[in-house]
Amino acid sequence: MHHFSGTLGTMPTTLPRVQVTVTTDLARSIECGRRVWPDQPASQLVATLAELGASTLQNRQVRRDAVAETAGVLREAYPSEYLQHLREDWE
Repeated sequence: MHHFSGTLGTMPTTLPRVQVTVTTDLARSIECGRRVWPDQPASQLVATLAELGASTLQNRQVRRDAVAETAGVLREAYPSEYLQHLREDWE
């Protein structure tokens, strides 16, 4: 979708844009993305990498929440000395 602007002609979008500085770390990330998506321009790679990073963080939080929610549910399934006896068997 293109929108017409009075002085600039057509604009590809009316969505907000973000300007970033290509640091060494960002350049390395873009190159990693380029190996997977070689035909994408750098600006699209940055967007794709940001979306993947956000998805990764969200998945990590879901896993942490699941661990916190289930922590200790099996506490009564094992006697209190279970780990000590198990470790003794290893020696």
